[in-house]
Amino acid sequence: MTNKSVCIFPHFYDLNIIPYYVLCYLEQLEKHFDQIIVVSNPRQIDNLSALNSEKVKLIFQSNEGYDLGKYLNGFKELNLNEYHQIALINDSNIVFGNIDFVFDWARDSDLDFWGLVEANIRPAYSTHDDNYHIQSHFMVFNKNAIPFLEEFISKLQFEEIIKISDVKAAKRRVINDWEIGLSQFMLKQNLKLGAYVNHTAKIEDSKGQFYQRLIKDGVPVIKKKVITSLLPRDLFAGENKWSNLIKAHYTGQVDVAKLLKELFSIRKRHVLRKIGLSK
Repeated sequence: MTNKSVCIFPHFYDLNIIPYYVLCYLEQLEKHFDQIIVVSNPRQIDNLSALNSEKVKLIFQSNEGYDLGKYLNGFKELNLNEYHQIALINDSNIVFGNIDFVFDWARDSDLDFWGLVEANIRPAYSTHDDNYHIQSHFMVFNKNAIPFLEEFISKLQFEEIIKISDVKAAKRRVINDWEIGLSQFMLKQNLKLGAYVNHTAKIEDSKGQFYQRLIKDGVPVIKKKVITSLLPRDLFAGENKWSNLIKAHYTGQVDVAKLLKELFSIRKRHVLRKIGLSK
C-alpha cells in the first residue's frame, strides 16, 4: 500500500459540459487527493479542457444504479494496493467556498471511515436496528477501512437493486443497503467512524433549517435538491433563501455571479421537466 489517495466522483448532467459548480467542487477536492475519477453519463463534453488533466480522469457510464452504480464502476478502476485513502464523493452538493477545514479536521482525528455529515435518523423502510450512518454523498475510507469496503462491495446485491423498476423503491433500497448498511458493517468491524457535521435533528430539517444553519456556521455547502426544490419553505425563505445564502457566504475564488446564473438555469430546466414542458 502506498501513500496515494483517490476520489471517485459520480456526476450526472443534462448538457454537454462539465458545469461550473462541479468544476468548483473538483478544484477543492484536487487539493486533497492525488487522483480524481469522474464517472459521468455519456455525452459530448464541450469544455473538456476545463478539467485538470493531471489529476482528473473522466470515464462514462450509463445512469444504471444511480450514484451507487457510478461508485462501483469507478471502484473497478482501482488497484486497491496502491491507495491508503479512497473517497466516494458525488455531485449532489454545491460547494461555494473553501472546505480545507474539513480535511484538516479529519487529519487531526483518528477515524478509519469519515464523512461530511453523519445521521442517526431511522427511515420508515429501514431494516436496521441501529441507523447511524455516514451520508453517502461524501465518504472517505482510510487504510484500515479499505479492505472492509472491498468486502462489503463484494457482498452487495447490486444486480438485484438495479432490477427494481420503481424509482422510489430502488432509491430506498440503495439508502437501506448501501448508505446505512455500509456504516453498520464498518461499525461491526470495530472501525472508528465520524463526520464533520452531525445531523440528527429531524424536526429541524423538516423546517428546512439544516442547510441554513450549516452555511451560517461556516460550511459553504448546500444540497442541489434545495436549489431545485418547489417546497414553500425553500421558495419563501427570505434572506435564508439558497441564493441569498450563497451570495452572503461564498468564499475563495468562486465566481458567484457565474455560479448563481448556472444554478438558476439548472433550477429552471428542472421545473420545466417537473411540470411536463421539457424532457
